[in-house]
Amino acid sequence: MALLDANSPLYELCPQWTADDRAIAWLFTFANNELDAKLRPCESANFEQLKKLVCHIRHHGFDRVEQQTSKDFINKSAFDWINNKGRQPFWLLNKAEQIWPTVLPEVKLLEPKKWLIALIDYHGHNVSDHLNSVTRLKSEWARQQVKDSQLSWYAGAGKEKQRCEVAWHWYYEKNPLSISHIPKFSKVDDVFSYLDETNLRHDEKLYHLEQIKKRFKTEEVKASRHNKKQTNISLSDHARRQLDALASENRMTKTELIEHLILRAAENGLPK
Repeated sequence: MALLDANSPLYELCPQWTADDRAIAWLFTFANNELDAKLRPCESANFEQLKKLVCHIRHHGFDRVEQQTSKDFINKSAFDWINNKGRQPFWLLNKAEQIWPTVLPEVKLLEPKKWLIALIDYHGHNVSDHLNSVTRLKSEWARQQVKDSQLSWYAGAGKEKQRCEVAWHWYYEKNPLSISHIPKFSKVDDVFSYLDETNLRHDEKLYHLEQIKKRFKTEEVKASRHNKKQTNISLSDHARRQLDALASENRMTKTELIEHLILRAAENGLPK
């Protein structure tokens, strides 16, 4: 932490106070929840925004804020497992707000991770409380990762972008209002971030995945048949029954199975 700059609006209120982004984020959170500050939206905690905050604190009494600033913050290393960007900090922040309902400032002062830290700093009375909060969030994220693993098909087989695009189109057809403002998915985190914002149950997500997999398979088959010529062959009843059984056993279409056997025979030769 560094001492407050003499030009900061907060300096006249507490000249000996040290403040960094973490402390200022906590101050905004405290003012909104304890002093009913109701900060208006803006892009950052700029000079004018800080002046309004100072005036509000003066009006409601600085003693309450001063008492709270003496609280110990846990070491930042406790948050090393949280990413600075991407889906995870957004997910954790949303989960934390569900666990500990809090009025976060409507300013875009910091990234989600820093707001998350401010929220944990605000809740609890001592270091032990804060560490318990971090442990609980870590457990919640671990449980979410188990659920995510059941949706890992989106990133499979080196076709992540294509699979995710099919998912976007499927959701666009089923619920255009929920997705029309979102860029097409290109990676699995895009899909997960979208699903995080919905009210879908996990079983519904799994059902949607099955439908999307079918759509993807259909499009793959169409693409593989492009520029292919139809070939008619006549088979004995016995050979046709065996073809049906082999195709069913290997979960392939009869056309896919015949093509596979021909290519394999061309590569390895026919058995003697």
